[in-house]
Amino acid sequence: MVDVEEWHYPGHGRRRRWRLDDYQVEDQKLVAVHTICRLRTAADLIRLIHCPLPQPFHTGQLAESLQVHRWAAQRIAYCLRRMGAAREVGKQQNTRLYEFTAARKAG
Repeated sequence: MVDVEEWHYPGHGRRRRWRLDDYQVEDQKLVAVHTICRLRTAADLIRLIHCPLPQPFHTGQLAESLQVHRWAAQRIAYCLRRMGAAREVGKQQNTRLYEFTAARKAG
C-alpha cells in the first residue's frame, strides 16, 4: 500500500543479546502511497481477513492462514479485539482463543 524509505545503522538497540544483524532505525520517510483503504467499522477490518479459520481460532492458525509470522498475527488479533471485530473466548494451554463477532458471521 505504501513505500517507505528507512535509514538504519548497526547497533545494539534495546535487545539484551547482541546479534550480527542487529540495527537501530534512525529515520523513516514515506516515499509513495499506492492504495488507500478506509477502515471505519469492525466489519471493514474483518473483510480484510478472507481466509478460512476455525471457530474459535488462535494466533498460530491466523498466522498460517494469512501467511505471516506469529508475532504479526498477535498484533492483528490485538487490533481485531480493540476494534470489536473479535473477542477472546478462552485459552488452550497458554494460547488465547478468539472468535469473530457477528459482523463476520453475517458477511
